[in-house]
Formats: sequence, C-alpha cells, structure tokens
Amino acid sequence: MTQALNLLPPGTLVHERYRIEQLFGQGGMGAVYKAIDVRLGNPVALKQTLVSGMQMDKAFEREAKLLANLRHQALPKVSDYFTDANGQFLVMEFIPGDDLGNMLTERKGQPFPLEVVLQWADRLLDALDYLHRQEPQIVHRDIKPENLKLTPDGDIILLDFGLAKGQVAMQTQMSNTKSVFGYTAQYAPPEQIEGSGTDGRSDIYSLSVTLYYLLTGSPPANALSRTSSLARRKDDPLQPAHLVHRQVPLGISSILAKGMELDPNRRYRTAGEMREALRKAPRTPAMAMPMWVWPTVGGTAVVLLLALLGWLFASAQPSLPPSPTAVAGVTPASTDIPLDVPQPVVPPPPTTVANMPTSTPVPDALVTITQVTPDAAFFRATTLAEQPLEFVVTGRNLDRFKNGKAQVHLEGDRSTINTAQITAASATELVLQMNKVPALPNGSSESVYTVELEGLSPNDKTSFSITLRDFIRIEKVVGVQADYAYTGRVATDEQGAFTAMREQSNVESAIGARLRNGDELELLNEDVANWYQARIRRSHDATLEKQIWWIERWLVTGKGVPEPPPPTEVPPPPPVVEQPPVVVPPPVVEQPPVVVPPPVVEQPPVVAPPPPVAPPPPVAPPPVEPPPDELPF
Repeated sequence: MTQALNLLPPGTLVHERYRIEQLFGQGGMGAVYKAIDVRLGNPVALKQTLVSGMQMDKAFEREAKLLANLRHQALPKVSDYFTDANGQFLVMEFIPGDDLGNMLTERKGQPFPLEVVLQWADRLLDALDYLHRQEPQIVHRDIKPENLKLTPDGDIILLDFGLAKGQVAMQTQMSNTKSVFGYTAQYAPPEQIEGSGTDGRSDIYSLSVTLYYLLTGSPPANALSRTSSLARRKDDPLQPAHLVHRQVPLGISSILAKGMELDPNRRYRTAGEMREALRKAPRTPAMAMPMWVWPTVGGTAVVLLLALLGWLFASAQPSLPPSPTAVAGVTPASTDIPLDVPQPVVPPPPTTVANMPTSTPVPDALVTITQVTPDAAFFRATTLAEQPLEFVVTGRNLDRFKNGKAQVHLEGDRSTINTAQITAASATELVLQMNKVPALPNGSSESVYTVELEGLSPNDKTSFSITLRDFIRIEKVVGVQADYAYTGRVATDEQGAFTAMREQSNVESAIGARLRNGDELELLNEDVANWYQARIRRSHDATLEKQIWWIERWLVTGKGVPEPPPPTEVPPPPPVVEQPPVVVPPPVVEQPPVVVPPPVVEQPPVVAPPPPVAPPPPVAPPPVEPPPDELPF
C-alpha cells in the first residue's frame, strides 16, 4: 500500500541526529532539506521520500546503494541511509551555492560565456563517463540546469539521483515505473518520454539540451514537439545554437545538434566521445547565416558565398570589440582555414562565481526570439474578449513586425486560425494580445499553440510556441491529515486519511469525490472565499479523474486549518467546608485471656532424714606387752 507522508517543519530532529533547518525543494514524491548533524555539527542535505510503499522503497534504497559507492569530484557523497516513521532518508554532502536554473532566471535570457560553459561541460561529461562505466551502468535520467549546482569555488556538481537507474538489463520492465521524482519533459529524450528504455545516450541528450540553454539563453524545442512535427512531415523545429546566439561557434553547435539527435543511434556513443569532440572543436564564433542558404548551394559555391557575405557583412558593421572568448597571447585562427579543421585549444583559467564574465551580445541580422513571457497562460473562452491574454516577446530585430500580423493556431492543426494583435514593438520587445484562440481539443485541459509572426517583408517570418490551459494552476493536496478529524471534514479508512469534495461551495451541499494527500487538482475557480472549484487531474482512484467539484482551500493547501475546539469546561467542585479533626480512638488490641493459676497450698517443710551415722571405727585393743622373761627369742 502506498502511503503519503508529511513534510517536516524546521526544528524537527530526525533519527535523533539530524535537525531540519529548511526545506530546499520538493518534487513529485520527495523532498530535500538542509539539516544539521547535531553529533558532528556540520550541515548535510537530507532527502526524504514523501510516499512510502514497496515500489518507492525499493527505488529509494537503490539510489542510496548507487550513490554510496560513487567517488567523483562532480558528484555528491552519501554518508547515511535510514528509515523511520517519517519515511526513508538519504543523508548527503551539503553542496553550497546556487543552481544553474536560478542563475538562468536571474540572467533574464542572457547566456553564460562560452568558455565557462565548456569548462562545465568537460567536467560533467567526465562524470557521466564515470557513471556509465559502472557495473551495472548508472544512468542519471534527469540532467537539467536545476540539478547542476555551482559552488562558490566555481565547481559544478551534478545533483539529484532520484531517477538514477543502475540495471540496464531491467530497463524494459522498469521503463513505465514512476521514479521518485519524475522526468522533466523539456530535457528528456524521446525514448524516456515514450518509456522504450534509456541508457547512457539518454544522459547525453539531456546534457546537450542543458548546454544549448546555457550557451544561448533559450531552451531548444523539446523532444515531444520535434517528434510531433516530423510525424506530420514538417521540418524539425530545433534551431541550431549558432543561429540563436552568435557567441556559439559552428563546430560547437554541430556537436550539440548531434547530442540532441532524436534517434539514440545517431548520438555520441559515450560521454567520453562527446567530451573529446568538444575539446577539439574550434572556438571561433561562426557568422550567422539564414538557414535557407545551405540547401541551395553546393561545395565550392558555399565557400565563395561565405566569403562574399562575410565581406559584405563586415563592411556594413561598425568595428566590434574583441570576442569575449579570446585568450590573451593567442592569435585568432585564419579565415582561410576551413571551419571543420580542429584548432589547438588553450585551457582557460579556472572561473569562479566572483570573476565570471558576462557574455557581450553581438548584433545579428536575423530575427531571434529569446523568451516569451508567460510561456503558459490560463484562459476562459467565455471571458477572453473582455480579458485578452497578453504576451511579451523578447529578442532581436522584433521591430520588423511593428506593422505586421500575428496568427494563432493549435500546434500542427491549421484548421482554425485566429488573429492576435501586435500592440507594441521595438527592436528587443514585442507585445501581443489575444482575445480569441482556437478551442482546446476535446478532452484536453491544456495544449500547445503556435503563434506565427509576419512582417511587411516576405522574409520577415518567425514563430514561437505557447501553452494555453483552461485551469489556473495545478495544486497538490497536502491538507488532508488524520489529525484534522476534529474538523468533521477528514476521516480515515484502510488507505489512510481522506476528505469529500462538495457539489457546491457549501459544506451542507452534496458529497462528491474522495480526495487524499498527493492527489493533484486543476483549479478552475478561486473567486469564492475559502473555496476552490477544481478538476481532479490525478487521483489515487483513477475513476475520479476529470471530475469537477468544490473543495475548501485549507484541505488542499494545509494552510488556515480550523483551530481545534476548546476543551469542554468541567464545573468546579463545591467548596470544601473544613471539619474539625476527628479523634480516632486507638484501636483496641485484643489481649489473650489471663490464666489464673490455682492457689498455692503451703506444704510443711520437708525434713530431711539425718544422714546415716557411720559406726565408729573399731578400737584396737592395746598391745599386751609380754613379760620381760617372755621374750620372743
């Protein structure tokens, strides 16, 4: 049985050793905290499963065993693993610094410098090569900027092995298994999305997407949109990196494109092979050219056309400062050398956060879109005319569409096309308003739409994608706790705590679907105080999905929980009247009966008989002396 667990508040002591300081992040079924090891006094990263069950337990135990045996400078170290009442925990080395996802957001579409990214790529590819050479092979399966942390010393660390798979032989049976954290669609290769099995080449795809984003400031088209376009016999929407930003050399752009091949067999076979290719690639930025030039010319004509366009472009542009990627004392490569000939590479000095340079934008004759804000939006078809959607597009040379037009249609479906209004346009920013869009496909709550821009010139055309949805946002249910049974809204059964949704925004209305912690809702209406109207997006009971009901907000968010009722007052006892002390007589000790002896009769004294008198000794007669004449002789 799968059971949802609770997030831990700061101050919680786990396993009688690790004190929670703060929640760092929460994934689909796991959370990461910063904690203090009270025994040693050092900070640690504490990773907790928010869902327990045989399948989740095995996945988490697998991660612990995988990481415990790894030793690489770009990987965190595991120091402990245990299970208690709060779930399963992995204790890891705490890595200070910021992740590249946050840093990309702060840079607002500005890419990182070429040499800095290539240093990171070299270290990360070495780490992947190390992982993929393990027996059994370890595949990370969730490489993205948010899982790359840059330390204050400038070291890049690969985090989060919640998806790591260490048994290639089991990949088919495991491919459809939910992992601890779930893959990220923007960076996942098609074989991972389709569940057809992953290996080391899947990590190469994800890292190539990440490097593309870091070098251009814009994420590439994802695997799902690319495969969808090709299935409809359209061009691959992936735009080469060197056409998105001029700092990317053509050779580097080609390496990234190979790493992002949809067919795994066409990618680099190993991370070590890709690492070697990046080390040998020329670092001189290539001149951007419209993609339509390449298929129309061949061999020698390409070289001549490049030279001619290069001369025309250079003569029309003002002098530019030296490239930020140039290394002091190194002579730039001659323009007579073909682009595919490897040039010697001079290792750059180590880069830290403190001395990291900022990439200098280079003017580009091409129209380039670097960011669309927001890239996803909520709309109600009934109110769209009064409350139009607004999007801000940033890039270069966008003023070409100032008096142009914009059209919106479902991606891959031009049967219904609506017009959008370009309300403002400058060289770097364009504002669009939409008061009508094609309806979502039947059964879908969100879909990808294509916006096509056309300028006054026939060559001024570009497009971008946005996601439109009929719900406000997705909320995960976290407020259904057994401890809240006193509210009358929560009960328990053999699967744990649950609550009931309502037909109306009233606790007296009819009871609807059951809801448990971990279920996901699509919020449709939050105009009623303390209530949400929501559609069940994901449920423990799949038969309830897509149903629409009302639910009190605190049951979803866990915030503003009603206070428990005060304890029932017991009437005070009557006053005690002091009584005089009661003298208790001593207990009567029963005496044994007195035995009266009989009277003593005085007896006459006993006269002892006189002792017998011994007879006097006989008296010998006196000797008779003989007469003198009667002598004996």
